[in-house]
Amino acid sequence: QAPMWQRFMDPIVGVMILINAIAMGLAADYQSWPGWFVVEVYFTIFFLGEIVLKICIQGFKKYAVGYDWAWNWFDVTVVLLALVDLVFSRL
Repeated sequence: QAPMWQRFMDPIVGVMILINAIAMGLAADYQSWPGWFVVEVYFTIFFLGEIVLKICIQGFKKYAVGYDWAWNWFDVTVVLLALVDLVFSRL
């Protein structure tokens, strides 16, 4: 059974993923709205915070090579790509 913190956090993160997907769909249809950059920054910070929180709770070794290692590295990859996109979209 998953630890208590994970049972609490997973549904919150799942809802945020769903809201982020909806926001991306809306951004594709309403590209002229200038607030999309702020929305993208908000979601990137949220998901970066999730990674940092998990590392603080589990420790880096368990995060990197523990039970959910594949999902954790997937999360890191997606967040790094989002950060790169944020940087290059403002240059």
